[in-house]
This record gives sequence, C-alpha cells and structure tokens, in this order.
Amino acid sequence: MKIAYVSYNQMHSIANGGVGRKIRTAVQIWNEAGHEAHWFLTTSAEVSGEEVSAFRFGLGKGVLDKEIDRSRQLARMIDAVKTYQPDMIYLRAGIYTYPLQRLFHLAPVVMELNTLDVNEYRMRGGFHYGVHRLTRDFIFKRASGFVAVSYEIAAHSSNTKYGKPIKVSGNAIDLGQYESLPAPEHDVPRLAYIGAPDTPWHGIDKLFWLAEACPDFAFDLIGSGPEAFKEQSIPPNIHLHGFVERSVYQHILAQADVGIGSLALHRINVNEIPPLKVREYLAYGIPVLLAYEDTDLLGTDFDFVLKIANMEDNLRENLDAIRQFVFRMQGKRVDRQLIAPLIDSRVKEQQRLAFMVQIAAGGKQT
Repeated sequence: MKIAYVSYNQMHSIANGGVGRKIRTAVQIWNEAGHEAHWFLTTSAEVSGEEVSAFRFGLGKGVLDKEIDRSRQLARMIDAVKTYQPDMIYLRAGIYTYPLQRLFHLAPVVMELNTLDVNEYRMRGGFHYGVHRLTRDFIFKRASGFVAVSYEIAAHSSNTKYGKPIKVSGNAIDLGQYESLPAPEHDVPRLAYIGAPDTPWHGIDKLFWLAEACPDFAFDLIGSGPEAFKEQSIPPNIHLHGFVERSVYQHILAQADVGIGSLALHRINVNEIPPLKVREYLAYGIPVLLAYEDTDLLGTDFDFVLKIANMEDNLRENLDAIRQFVFRMQGKRVDRQLIAPLIDSRVKEQQRLAFMVQIAAGGKQT
C-alpha cells in the first residue's frame, strides 16, 4: 500500500519537535513493513529528509497575506500528493485551511484525532473557534475513518456522529531511539516539564504555584522562555529553557527526578490523553506526575507514576502526596521492560497499519 502522511500548518516546534519525530518514525516503520510511505507537510520550519516533502509558508506578513500564503502552499502540497498517487492518505487533523477538501478526492483519508478539538479551539478565542465550527463538518464527514489517540476522543459525540470506523491508538515513540538515562545524584530534587506558552491546559501557571510551594525543589521548564512571562514574576527555582532541540533537552532531562504532564486539561474538558512528552519521560526512565488519565496507562498501578485529580486545585489538594512521591523517586529510574509494550511505536504502528489496510479494502473496525 502506498501511503501519504499529511500534516499542515506546522510550526517549527511541532514539525521539528516530538510530533515531527513521531511522524518520521511512523513513516519509517510503515516502509520497513513493506509499504511505501512519504510525509507531506506545510510548515514555517526548515524540514528536510528523503522521506519528507515540505512546503514552507511565511510568518512575517499581515494576517490576510499569511493566510493566503498558507493556502497557496497547501495547494502546492496537495498537487504533490496527487502526483504521488497514494492508495491511502493519513491526515493529522487541524483547523481548516483552503483548499484542504481537494485532498479527499485523491484517495481514502484516515484522519488522526489528537484532541477534543472543539473544546481546544474554544480556548483559543472567537476567530479560531468560529472558523473551526463552520468548517469542521465539511472536512470530517469526508473522512473514511478516524484514528483517535484516546478512548475519550473516540467516544465523544462530536466524532461518533459521523458514523465512521474509529481505531484507538495512543501516541507512541520508538524506544530504540532513546536510551535510559542514568539516575541523577544531587541533593535538591529536580522536576522537568515540557510545555508551550499560550496553552492554558498545560497549566504552566500551576507549575509556578508548585515552585513557590516547594522552594526546596528545582524546576526545569522546556519549551517556554522568559519572553513568554514578561508580565509575571518567575519563581527563582524555575529555570526557563525555551524551545530547544532534543540533543539539548536530553541533557536537561538527565538531571530530572520526576517529569510532569499537563496540569490543567480540565480547562478544555479533557480527562484522558496520551501525550508524547510523557512517553519521552518514561523512555528516558524518568518517573512521572500525571493530572489526568493516560490512555496507555489505564488500569496500571506503577509505583513510578503518581496520578492526581484533574481539577483546578489538584496541586494544592495533593501537595503532601506530590512531595512524598518526589522524594521517593529521587535518584531512581523506570524499568523500561514494564512500559515498552505500552508506548513503543513498533507495536502501535502495526495496529495503525492494519486499520488502514482494512479501510482501504472497504471494511470497518472499531
């Protein structure tokens, strides 16, 4: 089967971050499995590789000019997909950009649903929310099937209403590309968090509160720099690293006793996700603090995972438990044999391929 993996409107931190690595790994595994796969994307970033066709749009223009350029590059990308002549298109869902609908005339499209998108775009403001609500049905009803990264997304009425076959497959990473980091040795516990600014559901404001409540801990915030907090007072025990490449933040994570997942998903009415950053923490052997249900950890009871409630006061209500967990995990690492079957791409991509093969054959699967 010939597969075009398509993503669009990808900023640098996405295309060259964890999402980009996830896509490259999927394409590699699909090719190794005997299929032919290629990644097509529109992006603001410099993205290269034999398995990639990238179409760059500009960022330094007015809003209208920027949107026109995005549409122009998307049209060019769709023409390239047409020339590729795929049997299947795997599309990472996002907000509509003209002329995305043309893609659905080229081959069956399986859309990957990474979030409860209506809730998320409501948080992003009136313009994005309005555009998404006006165009969502126009695109979603054209898909041949969905891959949802969580059971919550798969079961949500905004997705089931289309009557499409849905496969649940949480995010995964290629553990072969990660080596378990040695346990750190330091007197002050260090906690790491990968999070972007302007994403209230990440709960960076809560991380600041935790840092103030635990002055005897050190915190490394990756993905957000000082420029994102010009009007805020930054606790002295938080170190802001901004967006850095994996080769850089691996050294930061090497010092972490605990990795922190998103802290405020309740703000977008989400309770279950499988975030890539948590898979990276675990791949490196770092114990994790979670304030939600992780799709691939449902029903597990690992001592290296602390789960707290998904609510506004979750850190305040669980401060003692958090402190006890951090001190208990200080200088320890996760047994990768326990988590490999749950988060390794080699397992997940075979499941995703089987679903696409069935969709291409006209079958249904849930």
